[in-house]
Amino acid sequence: MVDEDQVSEALRKVISVHEKKDIVTLGLIEEIVIDGGRVNIKMRPRGTCPFSFIIAVRAEEEVKKLPGVGEVKVDVLL
Repeated sequence: MVDEDQVSEALRKVISVHEKKDIVTLGLIEEIVIDGGRVNIKMRPRGTCPFSFIIAVRAEEEVKKLPGVGEVKVDVLL
């Protein structure tokens, strides 16, 4: 089973085009909940970032690559 550190490491591969840093370092990830093969992530973008939903899709793609992960849901909190 995947753990929170593995999910965070996968999310570090997602770079904010606007700020040129990964979304974990930027503090955009508010919560990671793991339930077996399901991972739920709550992400809060800074201000009115026009790329929020693109970043969420990239986050989902990276976490889905982890062994044992079957479903990923990224909620963008506005």
